[in-house]
Formats: sequence, structure tokens, C-alpha cells
Amino acid sequence: MKSTFRPVSKTNSEAARAQTQHRDRSEPGSSGEAVVVPPVERESARRDFPAMRRWRGVGLHRPRFAHLALFFAAYVLGCGFANVLAIVPGITVSIWPPGGVFVATLILTSPYSWPWWILGGCLAEMFAQIVWFHSPLPAGFLIYVGNALCAIAGAALVSRATGKPVKLETLQQVLAFVVFGAGIAPLISATVGSATLAWFGVKAQTFTGVWPLFWIGDA
Repeated sequence: MKSTFRPVSKTNSEAARAQTQHRDRSEPGSSGEAVVVPPVERESARRDFPAMRRWRGVGLHRPRFAHLALFFAAYVLGCGFANVLAIVPGITVSIWPPGGVFVATLILTSPYSWPWWILGGCLAEMFAQIVWFHSPLPAGFLIYVGNALCAIAGAALVSRATGKPVKLETLQQVLAFVVFGAGIAPLISATVGSATLAWFGVKAQTFTGVWPLFWIGDA
């Protein structure tokens, strides 16, 4: 009796093996079946880094132009008050209202919007340097860097200690604001600002001589 068995061709065996390997490389779906993820989608997901998501958040949380303009005006007017209310003649850091405006703004807004406020504050600081303080612009910029770091540190520390939103309704919240916002954060701006004034020789100031006034003014 002649056998009806027919061997599988080599071509069919290779095709079956390739199909099995393709299924093994595919990703499992929720139902347990193999789901092939298109290469374009895999590449797109690979490029979606956390840094890119943060930058998209910055764009989505851009403040209104009117709010930025009000912040700019408040910062500039605060610099003008500091120039008028200087306790020590020629030393405008003895009272520094823009520091309070800056910290309060960052406390009340989303961290994603902070880059916009920092940029607006920098423009306001440079404008005030030209109009009132007449310091070298590099010195004014470095002083602003200290002010911005002070505001960021103060807002972050106060928000972390009290939680969002910061309402200052309890003694613990008020103490956290005083200790972190008015005590610890100004250490940064006082150090950076005093070093800048001494380095550029603005009004012949020394680091140890101006540092206490700088800290008290920001506090």
C-alpha cells in the first residue's frame, strides 16, 4: 500500500518559523493576544522624555499678558520704593519690596509658570537698574539671579511645609512662611548680592558691610 505522507517543504518550514519569531517579538495586549506595535508609535513613545513633557507644561501654563504686565509694573514700582525708602543713603537693599512681590507671586502660581515670572522679573530688574540704580548691567543681572533664587527657594520651601494652596490660616503656616520665606531664603540673595556689589566695587561696598543690610531688606 503506497504511503500518502508528503514531507513539508523547506520553504514552508522557514515561513512558519519566521511567523513564530514575529509573534514572540510582539507585545502582549490586555487580552493576552499578541499586539504588534507599529515602529512609528514605538519611536514616538521613546522620544517622549519627561523633560519634553515639562516644557509642554510650561507652554500650557503661560500666564496672561495682562498678569505679566502687572507683575512687571509691581516689580518696577517696588524698586522705586526701595530707592526712595533707603535707610542708608545710597544703599537701596535696606528695604526691598520686590522680594515680597516675587515670593508671593511664585507661591500663588503653578511651578510650570515660574519661568515666565522669572523672565518678567529679569526685564523689570534691568529696567530699574537703568532708571534708578545705575549699576553695571552685569552686576544688576547677577543681583537679580540672587533675587530669583531667593524667591524660588522661599516659594518651594513654604509650599512644601504648608501644602498647596498656601493660605496662612494657621499658626504653623504663618511660622513656616516667616522661617522659610523671610528667614532662610534671603540668605541666598544676600550672599549673591553682597558678593556682586563687592566684586564690582559698587559704591565701594564690602561683602561683610552690606550683607546684613541685604538680608534684612529681603527679609
